[in-house]
Amino acid sequence: VSPGGARVFVTGESVGSSGADYVTIAYQARTGAELWIARFDGGTDGTDDSVTAIGVSADGATIFVTGSSGDDHAYATVAYDAATGAQRWVSRYVGPRPGGYFGGPSALGVSPDGSSVFVTGSTSTEPTWSDYTTIAYDSSTGAQRWLQRYNGPLGETDDARALAVTPGGSGVVVTGGITGAGGWNYATVRYDAATGTQEWVRRYDGPNNAPDVATNVGVSPDGS
Repeated sequence: VSPGGARVFVTGESVGSSGADYVTIAYQARTGAELWIARFDGGTDGTDDSVTAIGVSADGATIFVTGSSGDDHAYATVAYDAATGAQRWVSRYVGPRPGGYFGGPSALGVSPDGSSVFVTGSTSTEPTWSDYTTIAYDSSTGAQRWLQRYNGPLGETDDARALAVTPGGSGVVVTGGITGAGGWNYATVRYDAATGTQEWVRRYDGPNNAPDVATNVGVSPDGS
């Protein structure tokens, strides 16, 4: 929803002539009147594009969507003009092992000042199976500011599921599941929002050594 509450934005997938595309729609919040529709086809090979997350800039001027695009499971993040639906930029990132089993972003966040967009998910790697992969972009141009991967202690499958930006904008927190003792464990990582420097990691293995996977994250209003 736009910060002023005037517009509602929806994103998802729609099958077209070249397979599934990102489709993002803006509606007037009070009446449901359609304001614009934007389609994104990320490739020329007819492969599907699977959108997973949406965000709105603090000033309400820009919409950001992200997902997985093409056979190489690229991160594909797109910025649109919130008033018209015109595409402003597209940024693609292909992981170290294109087309590997794991790939693509799962969550997106925007810095409180609107200057940065953060995307997290996983990319397939060698010899480790997959790592958390978190990227910061310049919100006005789509230029990559930093990229960080997190590889759990066993060096196997690590899959980030959620992201939150601290209210002051100094930190980015991601969480999900990593392969650990007895199966999957929670792993939560905080990065410096400006530099991508890893500030801390905390893991949790439940009492029965059964699979444990975190699926969402929130930060208190005072950022503590």
